[in-house]
Amino acid sequence: DARGGVVPPYRKCHIVGSWDDFSGKSKMNWCGCDYRYVVQLGAAAKASFQIVVDGVWERRIYPSVPDANPYTLHHLKGPDGAYEGMRWTVGADERDGAESGSSYEVSLSCPRGLPESVRWSKLGADGCAVSTGVDEGNVDLLRAGPKDQVSGEACETVEEGDSKLPYRKCEIVGSWDNFQGTDMVWDSGVYRCRVQLGETGQGTFHIVVDGSRECRIYPSVENATCFVHHWLRGPDCHGHET
Repeated sequence: DARGGVVPPYRKCHIVGSWDDFSGKSKMNWCGCDYRYVVQLGAAAKASFQIVVDGVWERRIYPSVPDANPYTLHHLKGPDGAYEGMRWTVGADERDGAESGSSYEVSLSCPRGLPESVRWSKLGADGCAVSTGVDEGNVDLLRAGPKDQVSGEACETVEEGDSKLPYRKCEIVGSWDNFQGTDMVWDSGVYRCRVQLGETGQGTFHIVVDGSRECRIYPSVENATCFVHHWLRGPDCHGHET
Protein backbone atom coordinates (compact mmCIF):
# COMPACT_ATOMS: atom_id res chain seq x y z
CA ASP A 1 0.00 0.00 0.00
CA ALA A 2 1.79 3.15 -1.21
CA ARG A 3 -0.25 5.79 0.60
CA GLY A 4 0.76 9.33 -0.26
CA GLY A 5 2.77 8.13 -3.25
CA VAL A 6 5.69 6.69 -1.23
CA VAL A 7 6.29 3.00 -1.86
CA PRO A 8 7.01 1.16 1.42
CA PRO A 9 10.47 -0.46 1.35
CA TYR A 10 9.21 -3.74 2.84
CA ARG A 11 6.06 -5.83 2.55
CA LYS A 12 5.64 -5.54 6.32
CA CYS A 13 7.54 -4.62 9.47
CA HIS A 14 7.05 -5.90 13.00
CA ILE A 15 8.45 -4.50 16.23
CA VAL A 16 9.90 -6.94 18.77
CA GLY A 17 10.82 -5.82 22.26
CA SER A 18 11.68 -6.30 25.89
CA TRP A 19 8.02 -6.09 27.00
CA ASP A 20 7.65 -9.80 26.14
CA ASP A 21 11.35 -10.75 26.12
CA PHE A 22 11.48 -10.40 22.31
CA SER A 23 9.24 -13.45 21.93
CA GLY A 24 6.43 -11.97 19.85
CA LYS A 25 6.06 -9.77 16.77
CA SER A 26 3.69 -6.79 16.66
CA LYS A 27 2.84 -5.37 13.26
CA MET A 28 3.80 -1.77 12.56
CA ASN A 29 1.42 0.34 10.48
CA TRP A 30 2.57 1.98 7.25
CA CYS A 31 1.48 5.63 7.40
CA GLY A 32 2.62 7.05 4.07
CA CYS A 33 6.29 7.66 4.85
CA ASP A 34 7.00 5.61 7.96
CA TYR A 35 6.13 2.47 9.89
CA ARG A 36 4.55 3.19 13.30
CA TYR A 37 3.70 1.38 16.50
CA VAL A 38 2.70 2.57 19.99
CA VAL A 39 4.74 1.16 22.88
CA GLN A 40 3.62 1.41 26.51
CA LEU A 41 6.32 1.36 29.19
CA GLY A 42 6.12 -1.03 32.12
CA ALA A 43 7.20 -0.64 35.73
CA ALA A 44 10.87 -0.15 34.76
CA ALA A 45 9.91 2.89 32.61
CA LYS A 46 12.08 1.54 29.78
CA ALA A 47 11.49 -0.50 26.64
CA SER A 48 14.05 -1.89 24.19
CA PHE A 49 13.22 -3.00 20.66
CA GLN A 50 14.33 -4.02 17.18
CA ILE A 51 12.40 -4.21 13.91
CA VAL A 52 11.76 -7.45 12.01
CA VAL A 53 11.43 -7.19 8.23
CA ASP A 54 8.90 -9.20 6.22
CA GLY A 55 8.24 -11.57 9.13
CA VAL A 56 11.72 -13.14 9.03
CA TRP A 57 13.34 -13.20 12.49
CA GLU A 58 16.87 -13.16 11.06
CA ARG A 59 16.13 -10.02 9.04
CA ARG A 60 16.15 -7.31 11.67
CA ILE A 61 16.82 -3.58 11.53
CA TYR A 62 18.80 -2.48 14.57
CA PRO A 63 21.08 0.36 15.69
CA SER A 64 24.86 0.43 15.47
CA VAL A 65 25.22 0.87 19.26
CA PRO A 66 23.48 -0.70 22.29
CA ASP A 67 20.58 1.19 23.90
CA ALA A 68 20.48 3.67 21.03
CA ASN A 69 18.11 6.61 21.23
CA PRO A 70 17.58 9.92 19.40
CA TYR A 71 20.22 11.61 21.58
CA THR A 72 23.11 9.23 20.78
CA LEU A 73 25.17 9.12 17.60
CA HIS A 74 24.25 5.97 15.70
CA HIS A 75 22.96 4.70 12.39
CA LEU A 76 20.65 1.96 11.18
CA LYS A 77 22.02 -1.48 10.33
CA GLY A 78 20.47 -4.52 8.67
CA PRO A 79 18.17 -6.06 7.85
CA ASP A 80 20.33 -9.05 8.78
CA GLY A 81 21.03 -11.47 11.62
CA ALA A 82 23.90 -9.61 13.33
CA TYR A 83 21.59 -7.82 15.77
CA GLU A 84 22.63 -9.44 19.08
CA GLY A 85 22.82 -6.86 21.87
CA MET A 86 21.96 -3.97 19.56
CA ARG A 87 18.61 -2.34 20.24
CA TRP A 88 16.90 0.99 20.64
CA THR A 89 15.79 1.84 24.19
CA VAL A 90 13.00 4.24 25.07
CA GLY A 91 13.74 5.75 28.49
CA ALA A 92 17.52 5.28 28.32
CA ASP A 93 17.89 9.07 28.27
CA GLU A 94 16.12 11.25 30.83
CA ARG A 95 15.06 13.60 28.03
CA ASP A 96 12.48 11.00 27.00
CA GLY A 97 10.54 11.95 30.13
CA ALA A 98 9.85 8.25 30.66
CA GLU A 99 7.47 7.10 33.39
CA SER A 100 5.79 3.82 34.15
CA GLY A 101 2.70 3.57 31.97
CA SER A 102 3.86 6.23 29.49
CA SER A 103 3.10 5.58 25.82
CA TYR A 104 5.41 6.37 22.90
CA GLU A 105 4.78 6.20 19.18
CA VAL A 106 7.83 4.58 17.57
CA SER A 107 8.43 5.26 13.88
CA LEU A 108 10.81 3.86 11.29
CA SER A 109 11.09 6.85 8.99
CA CYS A 110 11.23 6.20 5.22
CA PRO A 111 10.58 9.67 3.71
CA ARG A 112 11.97 8.73 0.29
CA GLY A 113 10.84 5.13 0.34
CA LEU A 114 14.03 4.06 2.13
CA PRO A 115 14.62 3.53 5.87
CA GLU A 116 16.55 6.49 7.28
CA SER A 117 15.98 6.79 11.02
CA VAL A 118 14.12 5.50 14.05
CA ARG A 119 12.54 7.96 16.45
CA TRP A 120 9.73 8.13 18.97
CA SER A 121 7.32 10.66 20.46
CA LYS A 122 5.72 10.62 23.89
CA LEU A 123 1.94 10.55 23.72
CA GLY A 124 -0.49 12.32 26.01
CA ALA A 125 -3.79 10.96 27.32
CA ASP A 126 -5.48 12.13 24.11
CA GLY A 127 -3.06 10.13 21.95
CA CYS A 128 -1.32 13.23 20.63
CA ALA A 129 2.41 13.88 20.89
CA VAL A 130 3.52 15.94 23.88
CA SER A 131 6.71 17.95 24.30
CA THR A 132 9.47 16.57 26.52
CA GLY A 133 11.44 19.81 26.39
CA VAL A 134 13.93 18.55 23.79
CA ASP A 135 15.46 20.87 21.20
CA GLU A 136 14.37 19.02 18.05
CA GLY A 137 17.09 20.67 15.95
CA ASN A 138 19.78 19.13 18.14
CA VAL A 139 18.06 15.76 18.09
CA ASP A 140 18.04 15.72 14.29
CA LEU A 141 21.73 16.59 14.14
CA LEU A 142 22.62 13.76 16.51
CA ARG A 143 20.36 11.29 14.77
CA ALA A 144 22.00 12.01 11.44
CA GLY A 145 25.52 11.96 12.84
CA PRO A 146 27.81 9.47 11.09
CA LYS A 147 29.32 6.45 12.78
CA ASP A 148 32.46 4.59 11.76
CA GLN A 149 31.46 0.91 11.73
CA VAL A 150 35.06 -0.29 11.44
CA SER A 151 36.48 1.39 14.54
CA GLY A 152 33.20 1.77 16.42
CA GLU A 153 34.11 5.36 17.23
CA ALA A 154 32.15 8.43 16.25
CA CYS A 155 33.51 10.09 13.11
CA GLU A 156 34.70 13.64 13.49
CA THR A 157 32.26 16.18 12.09
CA VAL A 158 34.13 18.79 10.06
CA GLU A 159 32.82 22.28 9.48
CA GLU A 160 33.25 23.94 6.10
CA GLY A 161 31.53 27.26 5.56
CA ASP A 162 28.01 27.05 6.93
CA SER A 163 27.72 23.28 6.44
CA LYS A 164 28.86 20.36 8.58
CA LEU A 165 30.65 17.60 6.69
CA PRO A 166 29.74 14.09 7.85
CA TYR A 167 33.21 12.82 6.81
CA ARG A 168 36.65 14.38 6.47
CA LYS A 169 36.68 13.36 2.81
CA CYS A 170 34.94 11.09 0.33
CA GLU A 171 36.36 9.49 -2.81
CA ILE A 172 34.43 7.95 -5.66
CA VAL A 173 36.08 4.70 -6.73
CA GLY A 174 34.87 3.42 -10.08
CA SER A 175 35.41 1.17 -13.06
CA TRP A 176 36.17 4.06 -15.46
CA ASP A 177 39.74 4.37 -14.08
CA ASN A 178 40.17 0.83 -12.76
CA PHE A 179 39.02 1.89 -9.28
CA GLN A 180 41.87 4.34 -8.67
CA GLY A 181 39.70 6.82 -6.78
CA THR A 182 38.87 10.52 -7.21
CA ASP A 183 38.18 13.03 -4.45
CA MET A 184 34.60 14.27 -4.25
CA VAL A 185 33.89 17.95 -3.55
CA TRP A 186 31.62 19.07 -0.70
CA ASP A 187 29.07 21.47 -2.17
CA SER A 188 26.27 22.89 -0.01
CA GLY A 189 25.39 19.68 1.79
CA VAL A 190 26.28 17.22 -1.00
CA TYR A 191 29.47 15.42 -2.06
CA ARG A 192 29.85 15.74 -5.85
CA CYS A 193 32.17 14.45 -8.56
CA ARG A 194 31.99 14.40 -12.37
CA VAL A 195 33.07 11.24 -14.15
CA GLN A 196 33.50 10.37 -17.82
CA LEU A 197 32.27 7.00 -18.99
CA GLY A 198 34.13 4.85 -21.48
CA GLU A 199 32.99 3.14 -24.67
CA THR A 200 30.47 0.92 -22.88
CA GLY A 201 28.56 3.93 -21.58
CA GLN A 202 28.41 2.36 -18.12
CA GLY A 203 30.37 2.65 -14.91
CA THR A 204 30.18 0.98 -11.51
CA PHE A 205 31.39 2.62 -8.32
CA HIS A 206 31.29 2.86 -4.57
CA ILE A 207 32.34 5.64 -2.19
CA VAL A 208 35.34 5.46 0.13
CA VAL A 209 35.17 7.38 3.40
CA ASP A 210 38.13 9.18 5.01
CA GLY A 211 40.74 7.47 2.82
CA SER A 212 40.14 3.92 4.07
CA ARG A 213 39.29 1.31 1.42
CA GLU A 214 37.85 -0.73 4.29
CA CYS A 215 35.31 2.02 4.98
CA ARG A 216 32.95 2.10 1.99
CA ILE A 217 29.43 3.38 1.33
CA TYR A 218 27.54 1.17 -1.11
CA PRO A 219 24.00 0.19 -2.17
CA SER A 220 21.95 -2.66 -0.74
CA VAL A 221 21.67 -4.39 -4.14
CA GLU A 222 24.10 -5.11 -6.95
CA ASN A 223 24.17 -2.74 -9.92
CA ALA A 224 21.89 -0.24 -8.20
CA THR A 225 20.70 2.81 -10.13
CA CYS A 226 18.45 5.80 -9.46
CA PHE A 227 15.61 3.73 -10.89
CA VAL A 228 16.15 0.62 -8.74
CA HIS A 229 14.71 0.43 -5.23
CA HIS A 230 17.62 0.27 -2.76
CA TRP A 231 19.13 2.01 0.26
CA LEU A 232 22.60 2.96 1.43
CA ARG A 233 24.80 0.70 3.53
CA GLY A 234 28.09 1.25 5.31
CA PRO A 235 30.53 2.70 5.76
CA ASP A 236 32.11 -0.74 6.24
CA CYS A 237 34.32 -3.26 4.43
CA HIS A 238 31.51 -5.02 2.55
CA GLY A 239 29.50 -3.85 -0.39
CA HIS A 240 28.25 -3.84 -3.94
CA GLU A 241 29.08 -1.34 -6.63
CA THR A 242 26.37 0.83 -8.13
